[in-house]
Amino acid sequence: MLICRRGEWRVESDGFVSSTELQGLEGLREMEAFRARDAECEVARLAERVRALKRRAWRRGYEAGRRAALYEFVAQPVAVSFASRCLEERLADMVLKMVAGIVGELPADVVLPIQLRRCLDASRAQQVLSVRVSADDYDETQRSIRTLEQELNASVFTVLADAGLPPHSLVVETEHGVIDGSLTPQLRVLEQGMRDAIKTLLDEYRYIDGESARQFDLVDSGLRDVIALLAEPNNGLEDGEGK
Repeated sequence: MLICRRGEWRVESDGFVSSTELQGLEGLREMEAFRARDAECEVARLAERVRALKRRAWRRGYEAGRRAALYEFVAQPVAVSFASRCLEERLADMVLKMVAGIVGELPADVVLPIQLRRCLDASRAQQVLSVRVSADDYDETQRSIRTLEQELNASVFTVLADAGLPPHSLVVETEHGVIDGSLTPQLRVLEQGMRDAIKTLLDEYRYIDGESARQFDLVDSGLRDVIALLAEPNNGLEDGEGK
């Protein structure tokens, strides 16, 4: 028995190897080289896959870290700033609507007609006997009454000047009693309503952080000062009316 070794291959023979058989054994080296190249390719493929997995893991970790940093250092301040702007707009809109509902829009010469119309709406089911105003508001009230009479094409009621009433007072006397349409009592109601509304609105934003809560406390304090000023009998409307 003759054993011929060709690379890693062991070829057994009876001792006689023909030239044809020997030529066929030449393909063993090519097969061996092919298998070596295939193994190298597989190793390279697996190594590249490992590197890709590492890159993906690193990228995901980096992105997660970046998102966390952005949320901590950017998202929260932006949320606070956005909430502050929303709060400011909502409070300003609330204040303007409430004040405009009582004193009307500027210019101030429309304040008294709006007060008259509100009182007339409140006394719609009652017969109005007279309207008492301050001496300073008498002429303006007369002009407003004439305008209303022209709109209604009928006589409305008598306007009386009361020297004991402060400016911006409006007292409507009906057959069932008196309706005080002056600004002062309406502003007191406005004050309480706004205090409650501000408290409710600020409570919606207290969850953000301590700094925003302190900012909102300043806004709250400033608005309360404005409300207190409006609630005073001499609330500065005289200057706005040019008196």
